Amino acid sequence: RVRGPVGDPQSRLAAVRQQLNRNPAAMAGLLRASVHKDEAGKMIGYALSPGNDPVMFAELGLVEGDVALQVNDMELSDPNNSARALQVLRSGEPVTVRLLRNGQEQVVNLDGL
Repeated sequence: RVRGPVGDPQSRLAAVRQQLNRNPAAMAGLLRASVHKDEAGKMIGYALSPGNDPVMFAELGLVEGDVALQVNDMELSDPNNSARALQVLRSGEPVTVRLLRNGQEQVVNLDGL
């Protein structure tokens, strides 16, 4: 389970990153992801919803129902990129996520995670 300290968002994000480095399975506590397919049944990415910490989920700029399409240069329509994308998310390096939100593509920067 991912729990950040009470305090400013940057401190909470840093604590979450440390927890993810120690325990990669803790990502499930931060968010939940399920395969999302288009109308033709082709996988296009992952539908996101909050895990055990909905406040942190929102602080990351995510909204329940967002569909993650790409993490940095990795298209999530390719299931082989899923593990690589998780590694990038845990790395602490700046991460850009291309999302589908309410039918519109958006970009969210997860610089603190």
